[in-house]
Amino acid sequence: MNFKTTLFLIILLAIAGIAFYFVQKQPAPQAEQTPIKNLLDISEDSVNKVTITPAEGQAIALEHVGSDWEISQPIKAKADTFTASDLVSELCGLQSHAQVGQDVATGVDHPDYRVELITKDGKTTTLAFGEKSGVGNNLYVRVDDRPKTDVVAGDVESYLNKSLSSYRDMNLVSVPSTKVDRIEIEQGGRKLDLVRHGSKWEITSPNQWQADPTQMQDFLSSLTTLRAAGFVENPMSEAVYQFNNPQLVVHYWNSPPSDASTQPTTQPTEKTIIFGGYENLLKQDVFTKVD
Repeated sequence: MNFKTTLFLIILLAIAGIAFYFVQKQPAPQAEQTPIKNLLDISEDSVNKVTITPAEGQAIALEHVGSDWEISQPIKAKADTFTASDLVSELCGLQSHAQVGQDVATGVDHPDYRVELITKDGKTTTLAFGEKSGVGNNLYVRVDDRPKTDVVAGDVESYLNKSLSSYRDMNLVSVPSTKVDRIEIEQGGRKLDLVRHGSKWEITSPNQWQADPTQMQDFLSSLTTLRAAGFVENPMSEAVYQFNNPQLVVHYWNSPPSDASTQPTTQPTEKTIIFGGYENLLKQDVFTKVD
């Protein structure tokens, strides 16, 4: 390499360094600092439905039914009420720390998450969550067609990126043990029927005996506190999980809500829990189906 070439390279690198320094020193578009205020004028008690649609993946919809929450999309299932309520509380409690105009790249036109909140009066509010801001753990979000984009705390992302199973109720039985009035157990071709009479339980089939109170209390406690260890997101045929030849089937009937004004009296509700095959060779978890 001769002297002229070396000199040329040195000058070229110097120019590149100056250019890089100049680009780095250019101030990023500044957000318009505004007093911290609530992003939405929506109370969490008024939200009837919330739908989270990620840029990639399936949408999750949660609906308020009575005092509970249910998953209505992509499946029909009972939701974990506390997790669903926390999500709604987080969204309704979002605060805007600043605003930016359309000259700033925020990603809200092609959002990572689109959230729809539907209130009891039928009004729909849409939130488009875009990129993270250049400073701090904040997210850009646009509400409906507002002309400016707001800056909110990025903690909300941990609620938006939850999996479907995170929103599902892990409890297999949704009634307390005191509300169970009858139990039928099937195993290996044998059947056992138990019926509650006041505070006592009686075996009615295959023979009639008085049930042991301690054993019944232990069994009821185990039954009504059953929790799922996880969920099969894309189930195959029932034979794969041995539901066509289960180890154990438990039917139970629970008392209807006591309401003297309801006529005629509501009939007890029957639920069935089918215990299929083991999940692995260690025989720690069992595939279970609730009908």
